[in-house]
Amino acid sequence: MIKYQKTRGLTDTPLTYCPGCTHGIVHKLVAEVLDEMNLLEQTIGVASVGCSVFSYEFFNCDMQQAAHGRACAVATGIKRVLPDNIVFTYQGDGDLASIGIAETIHAANRGENITVIFVNNAIYGMTGGQMAPTTLIGQKNDDESRRTRPCRDRQPDQNQRNVLPNRRRQISRASDGHKSCQHSKNKSSHQKGV
Repeated sequence: MIKYQKTRGLTDTPLTYCPGCTHGIVHKLVAEVLDEMNLLEQTIGVASVGCSVFSYEFFNCDMQQAAHGRACAVATGIKRVLPDNIVFTYQGDGDLASIGIAETIHAANRGENITVIFVNNAIYGMTGGQMAPTTLIGQKNDDESRRTRPCRDRQPDQNQRNVLPNRRRQISRASDGHKSCQHSKNKSSHQKGV
């Protein structure tokens, strides 16, 4: 008989995300990988503003709070001071793809040895469902009076393309299977550094 056991990578704190939110699934997957690879003791996570700010309550590793959009900058500093540690950021689309896009692109350009976990739900979830930089073309927001249009609004994949020309990176894109994410196909692009 197979029995499910909660990973050691998660605390016992009950998740407080909205029903249907995929943060819990992503937390579980990240925590399971850290546990299976025996990396919990040497891992430091960085969470920024938005729904991702709650992650320090749920991950069973050291966590650091960052100002809005500055998770990659904080993670860079931590990794340079503690180069033997595993350092990751956990960010939503409002934080990473909006106010934090410059820090993310610069960290990728420098080839920083950090992992960026980008949870894209295509809206600003914490503040009521307004459109985000990753809102899909034609997708309605809670306001219902505005839809994204390709002539005015950029394509959501542009964020990934902004990082692609960089020297050293592994960019993966996957869906958690939620109906709002069915447009995503699992794909990865990798190029060796120069």
